[in-house]
Parts: sequence; structure tokens; C-alpha cells
Amino acid sequence: MPYAIAAGHEETVKAAQIILDNGGNAVDAAISAFLTAMVVEPCMAGVGGGGLALIREPQGRTTSFDFFCQTPINKIPQNDEDFYPVTVDFGGTLEDFYVGAASVAVPGSIAGLYSMYKAYGTIPIRELFATAISLAKQEVPLDFFQAYDLVLLEGICGASRRGREIFFNEDGSLKKEGETLSFPHLADFMEVLSYEGEDFFYKGDIAEYIEKICRERGGHLKIEDLVNYKVNISPSPTFRWKNTQVHTIGYPSLGSAIITAFMKQIESLNTSLGSKEELISLSHAMRKVYYLSKDPFLLADHLYKYYGHHVKVSHQVKQGGTTHFSIMDRQGMSVSLTTSIGEGSGIFIPGTDIHLNNMLGEEALMSKGFYNWDPDQRLISMMSPTIVEDINGKVLVTGTGGAGRIPYMISLLCHMIFNHNMDLEAGVKAPRLYYHKGVLEVEPGFEIPGTLDMEVNQWDKQTLYFGGTNSVMLNGSEMYAQADARRYGTAICNP
Repeated sequence: MPYAIAAGHEETVKAAQIILDNGGNAVDAAISAFLTAMVVEPCMAGVGGGGLALIREPQGRTTSFDFFCQTPINKIPQNDEDFYPVTVDFGGTLEDFYVGAASVAVPGSIAGLYSMYKAYGTIPIRELFATAISLAKQEVPLDFFQAYDLVLLEGICGASRRGREIFFNEDGSLKKEGETLSFPHLADFMEVLSYEGEDFFYKGDIAEYIEKICRERGGHLKIEDLVNYKVNISPSPTFRWKNTQVHTIGYPSLGSAIITAFMKQIESLNTSLGSKEELISLSHAMRKVYYLSKDPFLLADHLYKYYGHHVKVSHQVKQGGTTHFSIMDRQGMSVSLTTSIGEGSGIFIPGTDIHLNNMLGEEALMSKGFYNWDPDQRLISMMSPTIVEDINGKVLVTGTGGAGRIPYMISLLCHMIFNHNMDLEAGVKAPRLYYHKGVLEVEPGFEIPGTLDMEVNQWDKQTLYFGGTNSVMLNGSEMYAQADARRYGTAICNP
């Protein structure tokens, strides 16, 4: 049976493949892949995080599922917070992330996967848990990318006894590529969850554990926060770009608004691939949108004034470690899903191996300061699952991790495929650039002009800095899948 899958880990792809081979649809496969990513991509995905997804039905209707994290309903006194910085070294650049019980927002992952299942699932849900449960019981080797993330997040993953037991060897050394992780308590949790459903997490024992941890440690979450959590489901916002229709998430994805603005800026671009002229045009458009997006409300005004687009925005923007996968089944049903636990809070729910998010713990979260978040509100994310279809029936399903770079990397892929008419493999492998704080970061493949009104940093190779656009595409009757080597992704296409 034809299908296409692209994801951040080989086991994530295999989990989806098993479901599709057994007659499931793309949503069934996505749920299995999502659960599996929680085991094999633990620095990116988890029960304690949240995410965003687009689902396109075979006839073309596209629906947005927002299961990102929510701020708590009430705050404890600031002096009672368990909230402290951990410094992460990004190879010479140091950044502080705040962790602890007070950094935890309401997780949405479990509600999200059950919401998608209720809308589109066809396979008995216990079968969708099977691969993740099996892997959680085993010794799963760390691949290069997960081992790299673990090095970055060593101070967070080692902040608790359970974190040290999972991610460190008995001699105290951090586990490396090829060494194994095991999550037996997560396997037990998933087993019970597969029988009892989402209420086990949001209204039962797990909710009580989360409240107890926060009460004892100094966090904000209470059972009422979990009981009242809702997945937001809506028709996906769309905009016309050249001869295509672009489907995005909309609120709470600031990334989707940036995609709209940037792609509109380059809509009429007609330059040679990799030329000086292309670099100049792309960099100027990127710089303009970058500074507009520093104030999300200014960006929203720009989109309405020049393009008539209404977008909802907020200052509460969360960026963090993310993973993305794209799936298309034999009927043409497609799923684009991006998920994150932030950097993790260092807080594990006892007896479950669930690492809770730190979505309230990043400096970029709010302009008003850490403690001044608005209660009972969705956090805003750069995550931007995207589906693009043209008038000839070509359908691109894509997304990426990469924090603030996410919307630009997706837009550049669309530019390569629909402006330069590249196939999917060439589009994903094409060079990328990114403007940030006065500097243009450029991958090999662009001709650099002798003079440019911004500083240029030329990279000597493609790297994970420029995202991981794991993508699938339908072109006529042919399906394609392409993982992004920048983030060591895996893809399979069964034509």
C-alpha cells in the first residue's frame, strides 16, 4: 500500500509504518509515531509536553489541532516558587533556561493524541500504543542527535534522581551515542493509559501526583488546571501564495504568522537559484519580517494592512527543543505534527518516567518577566506544521524543529519547491539562510555578494542549526518522503 513517512528518528518512522502496513490511516500512524517519539526522542517529545498538528483529509479539508501547553489558572506567591536557572552551552554561546516545579505549564500531549484519535482514528487505540510500550521496556540506543541534545541538557536531565538514573551511567557519566536508555515506568504508564484513556492523566492518579509535586516543591499546577485543559480544534487558516493554497496552524503559532509574512514578501521573487540576487532578496525580506516579529502585534498589523489577513497573536512566545514528523497514507490523508517539552523542567512524575515541560521557564517567554504571565492562556509557539497544495494537485506536508528559525526554514523549502520547481529531495537539501540579530547565517550554496548591508557568517557545511524539514509530498499519483539530514531524520516511501 502506498504511503510516505518522514520523522526525526528511525523508530518513530517504523512505528508509523507498522500501523500503515496493517490498514491504519495517517492519523492512526501519527498517534503511534507520536507515542514512540516520547520514548526514542525524549529530549524533544514527551507526555509532559505539548504540540500542534495539521490533518488534511483526502478530499482536501484541513483541520488544526492545538494541544500546546497552557498557563496555570492561579499563581503561587513568587517567593514560594521552585524556579532556578540552568546554563546551557551551545558551543560558545551560553543561555540560561529556568527549570523547577514553577516552570511547568499544563501539558497537552495526551489530550492531543486522544483528540485526533476521536476525530479520525480507525485502529483500536491499544494497538497504537504497542510499539511505544515495547520500546520503553527495552534498551533503546541513543542516536547521534539525541545524544547531542542530551549533552546540551545535561544539567536539566541530571537535576533529579530519576533523571540521573535514566540518562547517566552508574559511574556518573552522561550516556553517549550508542549507549541505551530504558523507560520501564513509562511503559507501565502507557499500558494503563491505553486502557483508561486520557482521564487517567487529566483527572485521575497522574493529575493528583502533579498537584502534589507542585504543592510540595513550589509549582503552580493544580488538578483544576488539568481537568480544565482543552484541545482547540478548528479549520486551518489558509492564504494564497502564487498558485498555491498554504494551510497553517494559526493561533497559538506565531510561526504561522511569520510564514505568511515572509512568503508574501518573496511571492514575486524571480531570481536564479543560489545567486547573489536571490541571497540579497531573501535576506532583506527575512530581515524585515524578523524585526516585525519582535513585536507580534506589529506583525499582525502588517499582515492585515498589506494582505488583509487577520491573525491572533500574543507576547507569551515559547521556543524550545522540538521534533517534527510528516505522514501521508494511501488515500492522501496527511498529518503534519510538531511537538516539544521545551528543555524539560527536571521534574519527573514518580513511578511514570514522565519528564514535565518547562514552558514557563524561558527568558523569551514574556516581555513582562517570568512571573508576570497571564493565567489560563495558551502559550504561543514558533512550531508551524504546514501543508501546501497547488492548482495541479501537488501537496507538500512539512514542518521542522529549530526554535525561532522554524518559520523561515519552512518558507525556504516552499520557495525551493514552488518557485524553483525542485523535487522534494532537492528542496530539502537546498541551501538555507537565516537572519538573526544583525547577522545573516548562510549555508554553502549561495553566492555571497561583495557588499551586503549586514554581517554574513558563512557556514562550511549544512548543520542542525538550519532545522530538520522532515517532509512528504504527493505529486500527481506519486508519493515522496524526504528526511532532513541536518537533524539526522529518517524517511520511507512505499510507492
